[in-house]
Amino acid sequence: MIAFCYHYSVKLIGRDLIQLFARTHPDSRSSLKSWTQAMESNSFKHFVALKKTFGSADRVKPHRITPFNPCQSSACLRTPSTMRDVGESEMTIATLEKKLKPLEVPVDNELLRWLYLHLPPQPIKSRKMHHGYSEAIRILMRESGSLDADNRTAVGQYLSAVIPFIEQYEKREFPIGPATPEEVLGFLMEQHDLSQYDLAKELGGQPVVSQIIRGKRRLTRGHIERLSKRFGVTPATFYPGGTSA
Repeated sequence: MIAFCYHYSVKLIGRDLIQLFARTHPDSRSSLKSWTQAMESNSFKHFVALKKTFGSADRVKPHRITPFNPCQSSACLRTPSTMRDVGESEMTIATLEKKLKPLEVPVDNELLRWLYLHLPPQPIKSRKMHHGYSEAIRILMRESGSLDADNRTAVGQYLSAVIPFIEQYEKREFPIGPATPEEVLGFLMEQHDLSQYDLAKELGGQPVVSQIIRGKRRLTRGHIERLSKRFGVTPATFYPGGTSA
């Protein structure tokens, strides 16, 4: 499971790994659902926010970069010589390029140009594509710390374009069931090593906390609002599906 934090944006990919781990270790299923729900329901602006919610958060130390061999020219792109227009008239690529030329946004960075050519952002259609793009993202995240500022910016731009496609595929192919509000509370307590007495103020006394944890009582909207402030999350974190609606 991977939570990518890049340019103040946290993205979660690796739901296939979460599913696999949950099948192998059934006791972890509740915590994994709660963690996923918390990650997807909140916008973490920095590591301090992550630590407030989860108790701890660690940066992945970068390693040295493996040199790339970027394509030097857009001529590397090969396309069919003709294509069918909406009006059913044949249009040559040259004619189409002429129409699109005024809208061109050049890609000056060689690394970004290489990525767009060889690993273009596009809908993920198979497990093989998912594996390839996921591995590429892991490599880029691991090695980006060894790049200069321009190439780090290029990596960030590429990730912001490709990760949404991976998220869409994983949500469709590797769905993770929602956690109950009480499961989320238990998970957050475990993350912060809190006892029932530590939340007595927010929930109205230790006996109430005990009843909630044991499934004898449900969290109320008021409980959730106070817990959200305590853990630095949105109230939606506690609701199945990540929404209070």
